[in-house]
Amino acid sequence: MKLGISTIITDDGIRPDVLAKALEERGFDSLVVAEHSHVPSSRATPYPAGGELPHEYYRVYDPFVAVTAAAVATSELLVGTGVLLLAQRDTIQTAKEVASADHIADGRVLLGLGLGWNLEEIADHGIDPATRGKLLDEKLAAMKELWSKEEAEFHGDYVGFDLTFCWPKPVQKPHPPVFFGGSTAAAVSRARRHKLAGRPWPSRSRGFLRR
Repeated sequence: MKLGISTIITDDGIRPDVLAKALEERGFDSLVVAEHSHVPSSRATPYPAGGELPHEYYRVYDPFVAVTAAAVATSELLVGTGVLLLAQRDTIQTAKEVASADHIADGRVLLGLGLGWNLEEIADHGIDPATRGKLLDEKLAAMKELWSKEEAEFHGDYVGFDLTFCWPKPVQKPHPPVFFGGSTAAAVSRARRHKLAGRPWPSRSRGFLRR
């Protein structure tokens, strides 16, 4: 049995490098960290678990800063995102961040993706929350092109770029393992569309669907 930790890394808690080193020393398999770019003050979208939004959501580190720090402090621990809010991110820049982190980690990066539940957070990025599922699908497809081809191009309904070079490429081929966070039939369907196994990976609050 392999055990991993999914958590929120903040600026007023344990540092990601310190936590990762401690986990590796204790025989844990992986560390995945959450993402929230910000918390809109309106708080119109209710916290899915109910009650007040926990303090740590307001203080989240950038996930790739945390993942890189964790990778540098360890040699065997798998490190990654759980989950990255891809719909509200730039496609090309995120592809570069994932590949760069995988290089620094010597091929130990896991990529967990999710739609996000805070509709105001998503809207602040100029994204219609109703389109976030389609955006995630397209952005992931585009990133796979960037990771796997020396010159990549992509033309979709939401994402488009002409022939371009984007380096580095991930150490793991064709790309780091991809996971989907979710507990709905739509999450299972998305995993299957991307040719991932629709097998739940239990966690405290949601299932993850892994390759």
